[in-house]
Amino acid sequence: MTDSRITPQEFQPVQRPKRKRGPSAAHNGASTSFLSPNQYAILSDSEPEDEEETNITLPDSPVNRKRIPPTVIYSLLNNHSATLKRVNEQLTTPVDVKSKADRLLLYTKSPTDYKILLAEIQSAKLAYHTYPLPETVQPRLVLKGIPSNVPEDDIRSDLAAHNVQATRILQLTKTDKTTHTVLTKYPIFVITLYPGSDIHKVLQIHKLCHCIVKWEKLKNSRPVNQCYNCQAFGHSSKYCRKPSQCVKCDQPHTTKDCLKLTNTPPKRVNCKGEHPANYTGCPQYQHLLYTQNSSQQRYIRNQKPTPSPPSHPYSNFPSLCTPPPQTHPSQTWAQIAA
Repeated sequence: MTDSRITPQEFQPVQRPKRKRGPSAAHNGASTSFLSPNQYAILSDSEPEDEEETNITLPDSPVNRKRIPPTVIYSLLNNHSATLKRVNEQLTTPVDVKSKADRLLLYTKSPTDYKILLAEIQSAKLAYHTYPLPETVQPRLVLKGIPSNVPEDDIRSDLAAHNVQATRILQLTKTDKTTHTVLTKYPIFVITLYPGSDIHKVLQIHKLCHCIVKWEKLKNSRPVNQCYNCQAFGHSSKYCRKPSQCVKCDQPHTTKDCLKLTNTPPKRVNCKGEHPANYTGCPQYQHLLYTQNSSQQRYIRNQKPTPSPPSHPYSNFPSLCTPPPQTHPSQTWAQIAA
């Protein structure tokens, strides 16, 4: 009787011929073979770290260039050409001047030229107003979700633990106008950050003082900016060096020095209406508010993407195959019932 068992030496797997894949196989959707040290090696689907591309932009590129705000002066220059020539000798780039009816707008090209020009205007004691440089703006955010009895120092320390430095933390409160005592503390905090802070990094913080928090953008109660010094619209009193105007009357003095009687009606500085300068129902304020809202709505409409035309025009669709109507011979009801 013969032994029909197969010995281990005789067991050999069947060697199937390897099929070569040409360039056409990869283009036809076939799988692509990868080389690895062994058959169990993990194939990486990412690029090597040393080949990572970095987008480098030059400092003077238009993408990285920030707009320098203008300086507005409210007096014409004596010896216009000679004065500008003397100023341009101190600047790296000549200043651009735009003339208006009652003011001059001076545009510089760099923050250094902006500071030099501003120092010249201040030394000449000219009436002017300007705007802050982009790198000096302190962003402000509203923090909600923390109880009203939490000290501001605790919030500051928790923000510092997330590498966020705050210059000021202000809690919104309700005070008595006569005694100036705090009546109510609200669980709302206004966080002022250092210039150049990364806002996206702050918005990623979702937990402070062991509480789930929410960040919001600080919205001004008055959409149209108004200067508290000269009562004009469009700029802030922090960067205004124009003569002071009272908010109650049209006299050139500060509001705290006003001697207007209580029974005397107020008078607006520009429109001469019988209302304070900060009255939101002022026709000039309403006109600026309407213009600002219209421009914002126009900007939003322009940002909407235009619908693309259909990829298949209607003319390419096949015509509908409608069967012809069936005609029946005229029959009487008796014939049909039969």
